[in-house]
Amino acid sequence: MEGAGGDGGKDVYEYDEDNQLIIYELKSFTGRLTRGRRSQVEKSLMTAAQHQPDAWDLVVPVHPTAGEWSWFDGLRKDYPFVRELCGLVWLNEKLALHDDLVRAAVQGPDGYLLDRIRDARAERDVLLGGVPDLAERYETLMRRASEISPHYGLTVSHAEGGRERDRHRVQGPADV
Repeated sequence: MEGAGGDGGKDVYEYDEDNQLIIYELKSFTGRLTRGRRSQVEKSLMTAAQHQPDAWDLVVPVHPTAGEWSWFDGLRKDYPFVRELCGLVWLNEKLALHDDLVRAAVQGPDGYLLDRIRDARAERDVLLGGVPDLAERYETLMRRASEISPHYGLTVSHAEGGRERDRHRVQGPADV
């Protein structure tokens, strides 16, 4: 949800396969869940309650302390739909599944484009330094293929003396 004018207590929400409404409250707090921050969360929770969700999760990039866990568990007294406190470990596990999102966050929107420009230059300049440039380019292309999908692999080999010559193999999902 776009929250500039208020998001109505729904930062992110979904309806699961059973058509249950799940609301995720996202907070960018990087320090402790202080009294003021807890108050912000509770205000968001009160607003979310108006939508009668089946579940509500708090996502905050911290390692919760015992006191913070206790506070969160106490929210269930008034709001039985409170489900999970998703901390930094949970968030890192989810981000590890999406390298593209991490790259975009770290590099910014222009990072991907700059990488592609660098690759295009490498294609243009390949072999100016001879065979070592070609070998380096093959390594880069193999890494890129692996980044795009772990289900594909690229193998390139060339041997002197006529025994094995220019063998190229692309491994797809059916080969894995």
